[in-house]
Amino acid sequence: MSSAVGLPAPKALLKSFSVEDVDEVVKSKYESAKLLHTFSPSGLPKPVAFGTYASDPNSHFYLCAFIDMALRIPDPAKFCAILAEMHQNSIGHSPEGKFGFHVPTYQGNMPQNNDWTNTWEEYYVRGLKDFIKQEQAVHGRSDELEELLVPFFEKVVPRLLRPLEWGEKKIKPCLLHGDIWYGNIAERTGTDEPIMFDPAAFWAHNECGL
Repeated sequence: MSSAVGLPAPKALLKSFSVEDVDEVVKSKYESAKLLHTFSPSGLPKPVAFGTYASDPNSHFYLCAFIDMALRIPDPAKFCAILAEMHQNSIGHSPEGKFGFHVPTYQGNMPQNNDWTNTWEEYYVRGLKDFIKQEQAVHGRSDELEELLVPFFEKVVPRLLRPLEWGEKKIKPCLLHGDIWYGNIAERTGTDEPIMFDPAAFWAHNECGL
């Protein structure tokens, strides 16, 4: 990376992926990190670029700022504070106040349907149904689960989520990391401040990712 004369070049982290059909996964990580970084500049490494190697169409890369970090769980209070700040800063910035994201994202290798919806209930139901289908494709169907899902979607979800769309306190979409777990969080070396990475962002209920 270039720098001003006499100044050291900034450090960067380059991740390479030599797996077929992973280009959309890399793109989703870049688009997620780029938008999240605008609302939480200290919360995750700044993304720089992504793309495909000219020498190999099945090899892709993701480039971001390098941050020296310790792979341990950060202080819960500090981590929750940085999440809350990111959520709060993003409220009011979702396109047309909708739920979703402008590209599909991935939790691991599982694609998330992020087509825009007008309500949180609609987005939540669709996402959960997609997850169940992916689970069934791997482990098979369960008669017991099938029986439980009918009243869950017809009664439980509407009773709990639909009231969130009413009145003055109507839920407003905020931007989530989307894949928070201990493998995607760490501490900055020397400061012990929390840092996140490998997001799968989407606009959602602020408590969805907790």
